Amino acid sequence: MNAGIHDITADLDSMIYRVTLDSYRRNVEEILRTIQEKTQSRLIWATTTPVIGPRTGMLNIRRNEDVRAYNEAAVGVAQVLGVEIDDLYAVTMQSNPNEIVTPDGVHFTDEGSVLLGKAVADFLRG
Repeated sequence: MNAGIHDITADLDSMIYRVTLDSYRRNVEEILRTIQEKTQSRLIWATTTPVIGPRTGMLNIRRNEDVRAYNEAAVGVAQVLGVEIDDLYAVTMQSNPNEIVTPDGVHFTDEGSVLLGKAVADFLRG
């Protein structure tokens, strides 16, 4: 599972985030603990993929430095809870992100989607 790309969105004028980093950390912990307590499922945290360049909409902004900070918080929580981590951020960055991410900076080309799909499948098989 993953959550985060919408949480890191900040208001362009005030730079107030939809979800603060502390709130995000608490939310991830609550979500992961709830899943662990209520299911016997294999639980895997997938890191949020990068934002290539600061991407601004009409009223908001997403920045890769925020993706890194929020990923770090989520990974820390997942590690404490013994949740497996599939680092899709690293998979993206180790390829050529400028070629596999569309011009909007967050979505993937067909090639990028295949790359990430293969990475997830390989992780699940491993």
